Amino acid sequence: MTAQAHKLCMLGDFGVGKTSLVARFVHSTFSDKYLTTIGVKVDTKEVALDAGDVCKLVIWDIAGRSHL
Repeated sequence: MTAQAHKLCMLGDFGVGKTSLVARFVHSTFSDKYLTTIGVKVDTKEVALDAGDVCKLVIWDIAGRSHL
């Protein structure tokens, strides 16, 4: 079994759903409550690949920025 690790950075304006997308993917949950990310939130998830390999994803949910 080969282990790979990759970092993903979720970037975008505030309020577009970055945190909701990460929560759905990592924890299989969804909340319709809006919570602003302060700074950065880091989650990890291991994903099984073909041939028995595993990929560890380190997901950085970076706070959005307003352009107003």
